[in-house]
Amino acid sequence: MKKVKLALATALCSLLAFGAAAESEELLEGFEGSSTQWTFVGSKWNDGDKSTAASVSADWKSEGESSLKCEFGSAKAGAIAATFYTEKPAMTDISPFDAIEFDVHNPTRYTIQVAAAIVTGSGWDWHESRVTNVAAGKTRTVRVPLYEGNLKSASTKWNFSTDLNDPDDVKRMAFKFFIPQGVPASAVYVDNIRLIEE
Repeated sequence: MKKVKLALATALCSLLAFGAAAESEELLEGFEGSSTQWTFVGSKWNDGDKSTAASVSADWKSEGESSLKCEFGSAKAGAIAATFYTEKPAMTDISPFDAIEFDVHNPTRYTIQVAAAIVTGSGWDWHESRVTNVAAGKTRTVRVPLYEGNLKSASTKWNFSTDLNDPDDVKRMAFKFFIPQGVPASAVYVDNIRLIEE
């Protein structure tokens, strides 16, 4: 009986080890330099965006020594967006990967929502994820699957029903925070952006 239990325990450990090894990740951005290729939309896109600054900060981090500090102005109406992006991503071919994960820290007293967007191809097609809530004062790891038919784009009339197209030609990556009405000017933090291969 002991041998059977030992064999079962060994088999279970092997399965768990295989499962852990089946998923790998690669760091895309850790915001460890003194400056960053990430910036804020502000008035550039003429869409009422409330972002005001993007900078490397040591105020908070989930990996390394610093993160991206995403500053925004006060929201006088509900669900105002504050968008931060780069058009020089560290990797422009993400076709080997199945998902993106990143860590968000929300030091405000309000729940804030975040979505990720990836712009690809010669038509600069915008693919946006569903929003994830990040509770007041909390840190959350956000996972965005790229091929589960739950991104939205112009081609789907902004319904969440498409995969990422042209993943070998990434033009822009962005984080879009939705700021509730009444939130004063503040900041959230993003760190440890990684690509996941399942």
